[in-house]
Amino acid sequence: MAVLAMCNISRPILLWIEEIHWMIDHSRGHTFPATVRKLAFAASVYHIWLERNRRSFKNQFLPVLEIIRKIRQDVAWKLLTGGKIQRRERHHSICINWGFFSGGRTIDHGYIVRCGAKVVMRWNGGVVFAAGSQEAPGHIFDALLYS
Repeated sequence: MAVLAMCNISRPILLWIEEIHWMIDHSRGHTFPATVRKLAFAASVYHIWLERNRRSFKNQFLPVLEIIRKIRQDVAWKLLTGGKIQRRERHHSICINWGFFSGGRTIDHGYIVRCGAKVVMRWNGGVVFAAGSQEAPGHIFDALLYS
């Protein structure tokens, strides 16, 4: 249910075949919400499959919140590095739900956005710099983002 909520979807979880039909009906096109739904669906299936294999073959278990955190991180990172963010007010809540800002700091033909501990600098449609907190101290980027 948490992944649906991050997509601003409020409905009960359906049977698998109904989930697929719902996704087909509600994820057409290239709008920002449709893109987020597609990425969230793919990341959910991927991480559930990894967890299934972990439990079946290694007898190891990740907590549900850790799996959700991994899904959230993958979706947010893909949106940031793929240039799929549409910086509009109506998408603000989805951006916040997935852990990144819809705004960021605009610098001529690019912008800088923080995604959790990661920072992305985009320039002319391409990713110029992407770093985690170990590679780039957060206070440097905070100065760029909030100055």
